[in-house]
Amino acid sequence: MQRSLGVQYALVRDDGTIVDMNHTFCAALDGRVKEGTVLRTVEHPLALLLNDAAASGEATLPRNVSYGSTVYEVIHLDGGNVAIVGSANAATDADRSDLESMFLRSSCPMFMIDPSTSRIVDANLAAAEAYGHSRVALSAMRLEQIAVGQREESAGAKEGRSLDRHRLASGEVVYVDVSCDRVRFGGRDVLCATARPISQRERDERVAVQNEQKYRALSEASFEGVIIHSDFVILECNRAFGELVGIPPEQLVGTSILDLACEDSREAIVKQASEKRPEPYEVSLLDQDGTIRLTEVRGREIVYRSRPSRVATFLDVTEERRNAKGLEGERARLRATLDSLPVGVIITDALGGFVETNERAADIWGGPVVASDLFDYDQFVAFKPESGSRVRPEEWGLSRAVLHGDTSVGEVVDIIRFDGSRRSIVLSAAPVRYADGEILGAVEITQDITVQKELEKRASIDKERAELYLNVLTHDINNLISVTSGYLQLIRKQAVLDERTILQLDRSVGALNDCHELIATIQQVQRAGEEAREKRDICALLSEIASGFPVPADREVRIENECEEGLIVESTGLLKEVFVNLLSNAISHNPDKVRIWIKGRIVDDKVVVSIEDDGRGIDDALKQKITERRLRDMGRRTGHGLGLLLMRSLVEDHGGHVKVEDRVPGDHTKGAKFVIELPLAEHGKLRSGPSAHSGSSENAS
Repeated sequence: MQRSLGVQYALVRDDGTIVDMNHTFCAALDGRVKEGTVLRTVEHPLALLLNDAAASGEATLPRNVSYGSTVYEVIHLDGGNVAIVGSANAATDADRSDLESMFLRSSCPMFMIDPSTSRIVDANLAAAEAYGHSRVALSAMRLEQIAVGQREESAGAKEGRSLDRHRLASGEVVYVDVSCDRVRFGGRDVLCATARPISQRERDERVAVQNEQKYRALSEASFEGVIIHSDFVILECNRAFGELVGIPPEQLVGTSILDLACEDSREAIVKQASEKRPEPYEVSLLDQDGTIRLTEVRGREIVYRSRPSRVATFLDVTEERRNAKGLEGERARLRATLDSLPVGVIITDALGGFVETNERAADIWGGPVVASDLFDYDQFVAFKPESGSRVRPEEWGLSRAVLHGDTSVGEVVDIIRFDGSRRSIVLSAAPVRYADGEILGAVEITQDITVQKELEKRASIDKERAELYLNVLTHDINNLISVTSGYLQLIRKQAVLDERTILQLDRSVGALNDCHELIATIQQVQRAGEEAREKRDICALLSEIASGFPVPADREVRIENECEEGLIVESTGLLKEVFVNLLSNAISHNPDKVRIWIKGRIVDDKVVVSIEDDGRGIDDALKQKITERRLRDMGRRTGHGLGLLLMRSLVEDHGGHVKVEDRVPGDHTKGAKFVIELPLAEHGKLRSGPSAHSGSSENAS
């Protein structure tokens, strides 16, 4: 006799190929089969019997095959497959366990279920009668085929009790109270599921209890305040809501939510509830301390304790709204600041998208400047002035700042505005970083320099034109002076003249020579800015000038040089003309006998040189004119004032300035003092003491 192995199951094709089976079926064939095995190829009597039954049967006529103590029901299914279900023969009922007997004879639908696969191993007669399927058909099903809403991927019966929905053979869906216990059945561990149908009333009561438990569990686990109310009377509330209003939850039950809301929010609560609107809205709640808490509320209709109710969640957004308001104010201040700037400003994110721009940036480009990322930069058309090539998107300062963290300053480009007009702008861009150095975005400053460039271009043309006119004019004047001087000298040689006339002619020739020198000086001043500068020792320069200065034979002149060492300045060769001019004036505009002091020292990182004389001095009115006269006044002045004006211009070109003082303070008749201040060159020596060039030179007739 074959021993009982419990319910056996297999699904085969009409050609005998096994598609699916349980392990008890495999054991009945001594483990000689697996999925894909063809029954006729198995050397086992049972396999041949089942193969013949599967091949010869009809879809509507089940066929029974007996082998040992097991009866196999062969059922032809739609689609060409054959179900084989084997169970112990009725004659062996006496040998079954008490559980098996109870299972078969129970009036309540029962299922034996494989817990790992949710396959129904067996079903009793009560289940077959209640569900409208034969025991054999039920034993060929999985649990998800009758359990409504159970997905195959989550299949697997579980121990415990639950309220489920099952579908009958008729298509009707019923509610069942399912109780599952793990048992030993047919030599294997299974779940014994008892499915007791329940009434509508019992179902509603069970659902209500489950919902209440669910709501309590969910609300207590929520960080948001949760209440359930009916006609605005609180039925349930969680701890988070109690903390929100500062009242223990147990004291809130039975109170009205309207009493907890500020007056301006009560109408909104009533309106949302009456219209059953699910969308969020804001409610101001008043806590025990009198603090107003702004909350975002969501609600929906439910049935709670068998009566229509409404569940509502309250999210505290007080700080969020306060921060948002603060950010809005900061953003408004930033916007006002940016729009007040005279330069265009563009601020980007890490992808190069524009997050902030000001009005000036829009004015420069002729319309709103918008970009979502670096790829949008091709809309901005610009050309490099030095090469004329177009600026590619990745070449913009903003692109380099975002991509590489580069900083660019003072880049000039010529742009084509959105309206087609051309402008010249100067750009500066820099990355904006987090504290850890990661690039957050970039900022760009833009300035329109179109007018400036036009003025510079015009000034350059004007300068070139003025230089041309000056060169032509000086050339012509020099020619006229040379011709006039030649005529005067020819007259003096060939004509018979008295001494007075000869003296006048000599003075005229001398005046013409002075004009030559003056024109040369003006040309030197014109070229002053073009000459290269180098470090010069002023002390040595003054000693050279003083020792070799030409003095007229009829004059008695004493020059004393008192200079410190280390008087180093950055200068051109024209600086020598300044000191020569001052010495010449001191000699030519004073009596036949004059004493001159040259002094040089360092004061506050400046080289201070003074040239003093004991001559007639300079009255206050003339000192003021020398100090204040501009170059445009040159044509209206004759005499030494012009030379002094040119001297002042040269000193100022070297970054210094000139002062005219009395040698004896308060008495201009005791001689004049010219003070020249020049910047001390970098690394100049700060050492005091008598100069190696100090001394005096005396020239007398």
